[in-house]
Amino acid sequence: DRDVTGVQTCALPISATTVGTFVEFSGGELVNNGRMSIGTAQVFVSTFQQGTAGIIVVTLKSARHGLLQATESATVGGTLVVHNAYQPAVGSTVIVLTASSLTDSVRCVRTTGTGSTGANAHHWSDAHTATQLLLTWVPGRSAC
Repeated sequence: DRDVTGVQTCALPISATTVGTFVEFSGGELVNNGRMSIGTAQVFVSTFQQGTAGIIVVTLKSARHGLLQATESATVGGTLVVHNAYQPAVGSTVIVLTASSLTDSVRCVRTTGTGSTGANAHHWSDAHTATQLLLTWVPGRSAC
């Protein structure tokens, strides 16, 4: 069985196929109600659900970043923590989640790392389309 539910701390992979920086949950549903770090990996699932208590941690590097891809639906609530390992240009946009259909109710995007503190602090702001969770690098500090 490839379903993962009730995740408090998820150390990937769990009953998954790993190829380099790719993790695939073939035919499975991934449910995150705790803290899950995908770092700079690409994670493939059929469906993804994150409740209001859930936290996803993604690392952004200049050449790559974490990406969660759901072949079916994704429902994302809770918190997204984004760690910068480089200095993005103002207005930079990255996609951190794709799905065939997306429900986005992220309540907080917390930014850490390069460029997130000091007098010229910036943070990642989230937006979404029907199929993607997008982040844009904007001036100011995170509100959460």
